Amino acid sequence: MEECELCGSPVSAPYTVLVEGVELRVCAKCAKGKKVMNRPASARSAFASSRGSAPKQQKVREEDLDVVENYGGIIKKARESMGIPIKVLGEMINEKETLLLRIEEQKTLPSIGLARKLERALNIKLLAQPDVAEGAQAQRGQGSLSIGDFVG
Repeated sequence: MEECELCGSPVSAPYTVLVEGVELRVCAKCAKGKKVMNRPASARSAFASSRGSAPKQQKVREEDLDVVENYGGIIKKARESMGIPIKVLGEMINEKETLLLRIEEQKTLPSIGLARKLERALNIKLLAQPDVAEGAQAQRGQGSLSIGDFVG
């Protein structure tokens, strides 16, 4: 039996997830909110059987979404245009004011779930498919390399 590479708990069927460009083998609890690269066989069969017949139009999975680049500015602009204080927004979506402030200042990246709550409350778009977000970054930073370019 393996150990989760994040929390250390014993795992019989680990998930392979992507955390800041590094693939880790983790338990189901630690896999939540992360980009899942590979599910254990037991989770795959349960997932497939629960879906029934395959839909004709393929939906975008939450694991396949990223938060847009200027999320803090988008949130702040929408909130101010609606005339909502940050404290009231926190009460509306049941989140702490300090967390929302850190997100607006782009010191904290919102989870997919929190980004969805903000999208609904403020009528904005914060989530996009990674290929769209990465394409914009590639155009902006042509020729410059980061540590992430060498890892992986």
